Amino acid sequence: MWNDVALLRVLGFWLQWTAIGLVFIGGLVQVATFLVDRHEKELSDQQALELAKPGAQIVGSGTALIELIVNSSDVVNAHYMDSGAYVALAKGTDALMVFRSLDSFAAQAGNNQVHWRASLSLDPTDPSVGRPLGSLTSVEYVQLGFGQLKSGAQVASGKIIVTINGVHGFTFPIGAQIVDQDRLFVRTMEGWRAWLR
Repeated sequence: MWNDVALLRVLGFWLQWTAIGLVFIGGLVQVATFLVDRHEKELSDQQALELAKPGAQIVGSGTALIELIVNSSDVVNAHYMDSGAYVALAKGTDALMVFRSLDSFAAQAGNNQVHWRASLSLDPTDPSVGRPLGSLTSVEYVQLGFGQLKSGAQVASGKIIVTINGVHGFTFPIGAQIVDQDRLFVRTMEGWRAWLR
């Protein structure tokens, strides 16, 4: 065989075309690998964006900060060490997530307004812990109260800043209202639902 010129030419011809074919197949494999890798990156980026949304987060911990401005000429600058506050995200008569504090603060701002403040935490045994934050889209209202803030007090404004897992935060604005049976309410939930999506 090694001495047959015609056979060697045919063999060389087939080997050359086989090499060209393998180079072509290698190029196709490279293009296919590039397309698959690019699509995988797009999908993983989309998945990462979905997981980064607040509603996709699993509730592990939470805090809330209440700040209220109450119309009052009372001269007060107090730290109520044994009288805190609460914030409950609720649906109907069911509390879906509850934050509590053991203490609260009230101070006259000098313009016939008393500033109330409390830092609250989510109990580790709260029913919302371990569930996706998105499961709270059914919240219908937020109820809150301070142990020392009595019925009839005139709230000018305020806010509740809820932070979940130390990262995701949402602010509920508190509109002007009269404290009713030691309770205040936030009833506008559209922003909350939009934030969770």
